[in-house]
Amino acid sequence: MSLSSDDKKKLSRFLNSPIMRDQITVTRGWKNFMKTQKQADAVVINIDSRMALHSLIHEINALNKDKNANERIILRAAAGGRDKAGHSASYSATQCVNADIIVRLTGNDFSKILRIPNSNVVRVGASVQIGELDKILYDKYDLVLPTASLIPYVTTAGLAASGGHGTGRDQPSFAGLVCGMTLCLENGEIVHIDKTHPDFATIIGANNGLFGVVLDMDIECAPKMKLQCVMEKRSPIEFMEEVENGLFDHDPYVSAMYVPTYLPDEMTNRTVNNVIIYRWRPVPVDTKDVNYRPCLDDFEQRIQIELGSAINVPEILRTYPKLTPFYLRHISSPLSVGDKESLSVGPWYDLMHYRTSFPDDLDEICGLFPVKDQPRRAPQGAEIVKAMKHAITLLDEHAKRGEYPVTYAMYFRFLQGTNGGLSITDVPEGHHVCSMDLTTNENIKGFAKFKENMQNFFLNELQGKLHWGKNAPMNLDYEKIYGQRWQETKTTLERWHQANNINSQKSMLLNPLLSHVFRYPAPSLEDTITLPANVKNTDKKYYIAANAKKFAAAVSDGSDECKNIQKEINADINRVKSGSLFPSPKRPTDTANEKRSTCVIL
Repeated sequence: MSLSSDDKKKLSRFLNSPIMRDQITVTRGWKNFMKTQKQADAVVINIDSRMALHSLIHEINALNKDKNANERIILRAAAGGRDKAGHSASYSATQCVNADIIVRLTGNDFSKILRIPNSNVVRVGASVQIGELDKILYDKYDLVLPTASLIPYVTTAGLAASGGHGTGRDQPSFAGLVCGMTLCLENGEIVHIDKTHPDFATIIGANNGLFGVVLDMDIECAPKMKLQCVMEKRSPIEFMEEVENGLFDHDPYVSAMYVPTYLPDEMTNRTVNNVIIYRWRPVPVDTKDVNYRPCLDDFEQRIQIELGSAINVPEILRTYPKLTPFYLRHISSPLSVGDKESLSVGPWYDLMHYRTSFPDDLDEICGLFPVKDQPRRAPQGAEIVKAMKHAITLLDEHAKRGEYPVTYAMYFRFLQGTNGGLSITDVPEGHHVCSMDLTTNENIKGFAKFKENMQNFFLNELQGKLHWGKNAPMNLDYEKIYGQRWQETKTTLERWHQANNINSQKSMLLNPLLSHVFRYPAPSLEDTITLPANVKNTDKKYYIAANAKKFAAAVSDGSDECKNIQKEINADINRVKSGSLFPSPKRPTDTANEKRSTCVIL
């Protein structure tokens, strides 16, 4: 950690001073929603007001003035702290938030939503979640977000910071909707910038918290509409043929989900419908609702989570990977793709953010790559087809080695994108951008190698980029990936710092990841607190094997392969049982350091 003993004493006195103690709460230790980022030493400060944030940042800036660049204190903002249900946690899976001091903007100052008079622009607090914003816009202001993430729980500031996106043939990234922004600078000053600022396009593309802590944003909305959603099932070969025939050009909003089955002929088999296509079309507000059942859909998703937690499906798949194909074929794909096509109509916010429950046991690789626009009647989406064929071929190679890296699904989204700065959807003129997200459980056999291969494929074969909130490795050359945009962003940041009397070398917002990205001196964030190891005891091994036996029976198709897996599980049960002090199948007690797993498909 960069906080010395003297720093901690000064910070403690400051946080307990009259101007701060009634406007903050302080805890030790931070982790994101998926628990892929953990900092036991981090000081987490929930902030109630702009004045408290101003005072805190001013204090940290003063402490940094006499420090060497690599010893500076790092402060970053993160989502979280607004409720006890866990839905307000940070959803970023990368090191972009890591810091000595993590501030969470929990006060009313940061959750206001106000419409700018005589416009479709709303000023939105940084901590407002996308789903709640869309609902308030629809119900109170007769507006909707033209594009937004599927996940309703990410904050407006977080989604814009990473360059995050939804889907939409004619839509930018979410950051492309932002036309103004209020920031608290590193010197404590609060400023507002808009499109009249000469560097606005560069800053807004994916600000990554580099230019200050975002307090609110002005967002351009669209007039209120309902959505019609048509869901269609397809085989992989049929899906790729539809892509070539202009699938993503025919409707304003299209996305697709593919659940692998690991069948050897999956690329050519037309009888296996494991792809679902979503086509959203705006319709007038007075259109009658059809198949609109948000409460029931939410209940079904939560039931899936609870069932998955009850027997810990991810741990079963980690322990017995050969069960994965049968689980995907007989449970996951039928649940997520379904056996019939459907049409529904309902409020914009519910159909746009239809997924309300998410797994916290998750690993993924997300690549965004340009797709060249083609003349009408010419084959479309060659890059998308190439990416899917590469992924399926790679999965088949892993399957031959007894590895099944993807245990959830692959997702395809298509959008116009936003150019400028570090935007992950910046593409050349005459192109759209496709986002391809491949998701699995944590620590699944073979996924690390699969992830490395797909990363290289996205970056080198498709000239793509990685999602700042999902994959931002420390070993990449970001100047090479972003090219001219990298230099543009660094020059803009230097100019911004100079104009506001900030020393770039000592910027409190440049944590180790972002220092690496822009080649600044990197601070140290090593934890001095050691978390206890999570030990698998004999009783837990018995519990996993016993549940795996039930699970194997549920997904079995009666094949010799399934019978052999069941024999293997029975042998494990007998082996563990003979050495166990607790031979009955007893569920282990959850501990503070043990993740609660889920089996929901995103």
